[in-house]
Amino acid sequence: MKYLTILSVAFVLGACASEPLYRVPSNQIVDDYVMTAQLGEIDLIRKGNHDTWQYVSDRYVIYSSNKDYLVEFRKDCADLTDNSWVPADYIHDHRNLRAGEDTIRGCIVQKIYPIVRDQRDELRHLVMPSAQQN
Repeated sequence: MKYLTILSVAFVLGACASEPLYRVPSNQIVDDYVMTAQLGEIDLIRKGNHDTWQYVSDRYVIYSSNKDYLVEFRKDCADLTDNSWVPADYIHDHRNLRAGEDTIRGCIVQKIYPIVRDQRDELRHLVMPSAQQN
């Protein structure tokens, strides 16, 4: 019995040591990046025929049209992780995605930030450090 207790305690302590005690939430990491990089906002994205988006966090996606954009939603959106090629839900017109009016997967787009490839890759690395990068 004593041996089993010692083994159990060692196992639990080993499991605790493998994970950090506190992990910064992904939304906060991206919020900090937007402020630090001083990303400028735009009002709309001109849509292309093969637009895609990639999950960054429950509040952010990287939207790729002819260029890359960081899209921030008004609130957390849980339906973003299951698909990367779903067209935006348009309210105004089918050619543009507008901040404050249009949605992706039913989530209202709050802000749109144009980003370059290096910024896109940096965001991916910050939020998913162990993920494979394209």
